[in-house]
Amino acid sequence: MIIHVLGLGPTIEDYLTAKPTGTTIGVNDAVKYNPDYLVIVDLPNKFSADRKEAIHSYNGNLISQRTEWRPDILIRLQPYKEGWQKQPGKIFSAFTSAFVATDYAFDRLGANTVVLWGVDIKGHPVLDKYFDIINSRFAYYGRDKQLYKGSDNCPLNLPLWKQNT
Repeated sequence: MIIHVLGLGPTIEDYLTAKPTGTTIGVNDAVKYNPDYLVIVDLPNKFSADRKEAIHSYNGNLISQRTEWRPDILIRLQPYKEGWQKQPGKIFSAFTSAFVATDYAFDRLGANTVVLWGVDIKGHPVLDKYFDIINSRFAYYGRDKQLYKGSDNCPLNLPLWKQNT
């Protein structure tokens, strides 16, 4: 099963152009892309009023560890570092909602392939300064999984996914 994780970075445009098929997990207010699931990690007060409104308008499967969002699927997070063993029932977290969505896709939804779109990190107002750490965590996590970036313009050090392969 292929699952596409949809972020809000510039390479989401490549997803909209490619129009790949498969299950989708959006992050934060990526509700405009009609994902099958939506992952929210931050507290509601981290979002502007219009972003909160967009998230509250979502009618699919909302996944969060924050009860304030009234999630359909309540998860427990565990920080991820290279070589760490996962604790039973937890989802790995490494700075971003997209990392949580990626682990959820493999661990809970049974994905054999996950493709990241709009998960660019570079230029993000908060995460940009953590790019090297986030990049290395995605690369290490994906070393024995089918984890790809969907766009050649994405700066993450992951292999490029080729549609229909």
